[in-house]
Amino acid sequence: MIIKSCQDSKFGDNDKQDQKRAEVRLFFDEYRQSIAHVSQAIKCGGYACYVVGNRTVKGVQLPMHRVTRLLFEKNGFEHVTTIPRNIPNKRMPSKNSPSNVTGVVGSTMAKENIVIMCKQNKKNEPILYRQPRLLEKKSSYTE
Repeated sequence: MIIKSCQDSKFGDNDKQDQKRAEVRLFFDEYRQSIAHVSQAIKCGGYACYVVGNRTVKGVQLPMHRVTRLLFEKNGFEHVTTIPRNIPNKRMPSKNSPSNVTGVVGSTMAKENIVIMCKQNKKNEPILYRQPRLLEKKSSYTE
């Protein structure tokens, strides 16, 4: 789904663009492996909390909070909530030139999402979990 959206006309056929496409595929493959590895280490009823930002590659925004949720769900987790927030103490400029072309600018990440997942039991039935105090007021943003 995400990788397919990166294969649109913005990536063309030249070597640099093919290399960027390969880097994005490699990143997602390694991210999937990482989440699978973390999933094995967490006990049933345990939590995984990931802080992710939605990157932009070649003008295509990659919704990492959705990817993270999907990958954990495929590994036996239930989505608890996703909390969006502004990136605190941001030191990067709000705009940069990702293409290194003078005058062409793009926005840098200004927001991040905290994705909170809870591991289900072996039968993939939801665990009755007690929400941490931080989550007692559930976020309205729960994709």
